Amino acid sequence: MTFRNRSGHKDRNEETPEEVNRRFEQLAAATPELGGFGPRDWTPVEDTEGFVAPNPPLPTLRTRTKVGWLLLAAAIIGFVVLGITQPIYSAVAATLCLIALAVGLGLLLPLRRH
Repeated sequence: MTFRNRSGHKDRNEETPEEVNRRFEQLAAATPELGGFGPRDWTPVEDTEGFVAPNPPLPTLRTRTKVGWLLLAAAIIGFVVLGITQPIYSAVAATLCLIALAVGLGLLLPLRRH
C-alpha cells in the first residue's frame, strides 16, 4: 500500500505493519539459526555484573584534603569574581587568592611529615 502526504504526491512506497510482519516471518523462516521472528523478539542478555567495588577500597578523604580542595576552589573563583567586580582592589584580592592557593596546594601535596 502506498501512502500519500497531505499535498497529495507520493513520498515513497511504505509498507503496512502487516506487510512488515510478513517479511519478518519470511526472514525468520529463511534463517532458522537466528531464532525468533526478527528484531522485535530480541532481548538483551541480562546484566548481572552490577557495580563492582574497587579492590582495595578507596581511602576516605582526610580533613586537610577537603580543606585544600575548598581553598583551591575558593581562590580560583575569587580570582575571577573579584577581578571582574572589584578591579580597584584586584591587587589585594590577587594576593589573598594566591595565599589561599598556596595553602590549598600545601594541604593537598603529599609532604613527608615526621
